[in-house]
Amino acid sequence: MFIRSLSKNLSLEDLRGLERRIPYQKIHDSPTLKFYTNWSIYDRYIFSEDDLYKDLYVKSLGDLYERVAADIYYLGSKVEILSNKNSHIDVRYYPRKEILEGSVREFFNIPDLFESKMILRHLLDISSGLYIDIKDSSKDLLKIYVGGSFKSSHLSQHIYIRIRDSVKSKILFIVDAPEDGMRTLFNEFNLENNAEATIGFVMFGGSASYNRNYLSLDKGSSVRFFTIIFGGEASTLINSYYLNGERSSVFSRSFTLSREDEWIHNAEQAFLENIDTESRIFMRGVAYDDSKNIMRGYAKQNRDARRSKASVDVQGINLGGRSLLVTAPFIEVLSGDVDEASHSASQYTLDLDAEFYLRSRGLDKDNAIKILLKDYVEDYISGVDEDLQKVFREYLANSFAS
Repeated sequence: MFIRSLSKNLSLEDLRGLERRIPYQKIHDSPTLKFYTNWSIYDRYIFSEDDLYKDLYVKSLGDLYERVAADIYYLGSKVEILSNKNSHIDVRYYPRKEILEGSVREFFNIPDLFESKMILRHLLDISSGLYIDIKDSSKDLLKIYVGGSFKSSHLSQHIYIRIRDSVKSKILFIVDAPEDGMRTLFNEFNLENNAEATIGFVMFGGSASYNRNYLSLDKGSSVRFFTIIFGGEASTLINSYYLNGERSSVFSRSFTLSREDEWIHNAEQAFLENIDTESRIFMRGVAYDDSKNIMRGYAKQNRDARRSKASVDVQGINLGGRSLLVTAPFIEVLSGDVDEASHSASQYTLDLDAEFYLRSRGLDKDNAIKILLKDYVEDYISGVDEDLQKVFREYLANSFAS
């Protein structure tokens, strides 16, 4: 039987039948995003178990360890732990067979497995998984690198992170671009009572990627989640925060950048389930050339979430040409007891004459745009955790130089 408690005793064959019938995105999620998102790109990449025995493609594998300094390298179907400073964590690796047999009960504690075709594809095509148990507080930044891809196929990677009671932790994910293949990466975080986490997530687009972060917050726990997304052929990141315990809170801050013919679909969504909970969602994005950048911020304050607060702020800059930038903020309040419920959406289109003027002064396009966006980017960076600011600045600077 396959993940019995979470699949309602459905067999593998039953789930594959459902996967063929479920859409990539249900229309009630957001008609705007459904209209602008080309989900058919993901249909190009079909998983085969034979891929697990082939060589994994990892970009610049020879100099990877010099190019990206990390404590944990999760490369396709294998993991390497290079740092010995992390005595406060336990890491366990699980191959595809053990996950499909349901021996890893912590995996796939997802509220709705049938929300999207991509969730079932990720589950059915799973190649491997990591279980990370953070047992004690540490001031050190835990760096996790995720990379690799199967040529013209689907690589599905899964990480479960447990942060124990009252533990304080800082984590940085570097998610490299998949090359000539599709990657799905799902991360599940369980923050136990009074746990505190600061999480940075830097994601590079490639041929195609679909990424989801699920965060479950128990009583008194809090998370600050900082994201930068660089577009690819098809790059999706959906962060979902479930504030299940009273006095739990989330502060998320994301920045997306799309160029050329890239497209990004970024969603931040918070579900306030208990009293005295708070969520603040802050999203910024930039689109230029022929790219598409679609951002959705959503907060739902349920009936039991009395004395709770929710705010959503989604803004973007469209530099014109044939680029498209969509902002879609939304708050749903069911409790009837609202201290704060605010949302804003604004879209700015910079005058291309300004860019033309800067380029006429001898600057190339990327440097001209960098100058135009200097204050805008700085506004985002200034609100990022201090330990992550240097990393975020470096990656943003390199993105304009490449």
